[in-house]
Amino acid sequence: MPLNDTVNDTVNLIKANPKITLDELALKLGKSRRTVTRIIKRLQEESIISRKGSDKTGYWEVKNDD
Repeated sequence: MPLNDTVNDTVNLIKANPKITLDELALKLGKSRRTVTRIIKRLQEESIISRKGSDKTGYWEVKNDD
């Protein structure tokens, strides 16, 4: 499934800051927190990113790091 610009921007922001929060992503992308949550869910389902550790102290990992 092709990734749109918002999804690509999300992956790039996570690569730049693996500890970024959903609220920070929403702010930087100019999207709602709900939209960011949907994007994150899709990326996790497609095994592009994964969450390591807890929601509070964990971080994101980009799996297919090109």
